[in-house]
Amino acid sequence: MSLDNFNTHLWILSNKSNLGYDMNHNMVVRATTSKEARQYAADAASDEGQKVWLNPKLSTIRKLLYEGKKGIIIIDSLSS
Repeated sequence: MSLDNFNTHLWILSNKSNLGYDMNHNMVVRATTSKEARQYAADAASDEGQKVWLNPKLSTIRKLLYEGKKGIIIIDSLSS
């Protein structure tokens, strides 16, 4: 394992603002802290804008655990 990844975690961020096309709805990010994860998400923002990912009122963040049941981890879809 790279030393760069030694103290990192996976974080899932969810956009709670108005969702639509050309917007990121959810992201999974590898980072050391939740603040760093939010910044990575903000850097990858689309039409929703960076502030969505930096503002806890507009998005949620949770650390993903390594333990758990077998199965699908993430499905993110938008149907018309």
